[in-house]
Amino acid sequence: MGASHILLVYGSRSARRLGLLEKISHVLSEEGLSVSELGGIVPNPRLDKVYEGIRIGKENGMFDVTHGAGLAAIWSSWARYVYKNCLPRFVRFARNVMVITTSGTDAEIAEAGIAAMEQFFHHIGMPTNMRELGITPSDQQILEMADRCMAACGNRTGSAKKLTAKDAVIIYQNAR
Repeated sequence: MGASHILLVYGSRSARRLGLLEKISHVLSEEGLSVSELGGIVPNPRLDKVYEGIRIGKENGMFDVTHGAGLAAIWSSWARYVYKNCLPRFVRFARNVMVITTSGTDAEIAEAGIAAMEQFFHHIGMPTNMRELGITPSDQQILEMADRCMAACGNRTGSAKKLTAKDAVIIYQNAR
């Protein structure tokens, strides 16, 4: 699913009176999702209800960053963590995508490709670490980020290297 928190929006009190909200909340919590509720929604809701939903969503989001900027901020850390597990792939990336033409060992070429990607991110105004993104996650927040990542992907993820929560923590720490 890719989510860790659900905002359950409903209209009248009948959803609660009939037990529907309790059933839905129970199913979602069994799936490991936390739930916030926003009731009293009518057709063509007033803006104050829309803003209330946005406020609830932001309170339950860890950082207010765009998806692309967040990915750019951790990409270098991830790449440096996994490239040795699939060195030929990173060499192809360096040569064919980042047009690295210098000679060197495969590891040096892969590193040059990663550095070139960081330069590209900066060129287009994207961050290459969390500090540049404007966030400074605590150790506890990094643990929560790793847990959310693993929960979203079934506890193991990656094609370059199968990553665990411990791997995700290291990648996030290196991206600070």
